[in-house]
Amino acid sequence: MKISKLCLLLPALAISTLSTAEENPFYFGVGYGQQDFEGKSNLSVDFIDGERFKDQSNSIDIYAGYQINPYFSVEAGYSHYDKAADTYTYNLASINDKSIDSLDENPLSNNYEEIQVDSAQLNAVFHYPIIDRATMSAYLGLAYTSIDSELRFSPGTVSIYPEIVTRSSDRDYDLAYGLGVKYDFTDRFAGKLQWKNIDNGTLEISGLHLSLETRF
Repeated sequence: MKISKLCLLLPALAISTLSTAEENPFYFGVGYGQQDFEGKSNLSVDFIDGERFKDQSNSIDIYAGYQINPYFSVEAGYSHYDKAADTYTYNLASINDKSIDSLDENPLSNNYEEIQVDSAQLNAVFHYPIIDRATMSAYLGLAYTSIDSELRFSPGTVSIYPEIVTRSSDRDYDLAYGLGVKYDFTDRFAGKLQWKNIDNGTLEISGLHLSLETRF
């Protein structure tokens, strides 16, 4: 997908505000996420028109950042998502056009796609204090997203065919954005709740992430 030119200006924005770093500007965090996957799939015309991949997945997140001033930081992170899968339904009209002697008892929805997703992100993070020790944040950046897909046509989908497995990979730079709230338990330790979205051309990834963070 095409990336907004605004994202290309993030490094310049970071450099321009380096003059007011805090006493402990570096921070590191680990977290857990739960998100929805929804998007296109590697479907052929043999499936019902308009079917889309939909599933939920958990993730393990790690990230590190540099607090440039009280209102701005630069952050890099990595998320590894659990596998997700969805089933698809054959188009009967397409099946009837083929030379098929018979169909198994339930042939129409036992075809599924399984995906594995990993993502590395570079974000600009804008902070705004709301109450004592609590801060709201907005995220904007780039995500390098890796999607490995396996589309499996199970035996019995059409009885004259054996099991067929097709695999594909998608690598792309995508727009990432989100909102979050951070609460500082102490001067060095904080907790974060964030909603993040990765707008991939194939798959939209959107969900909540809870993390613990330390400064050093």
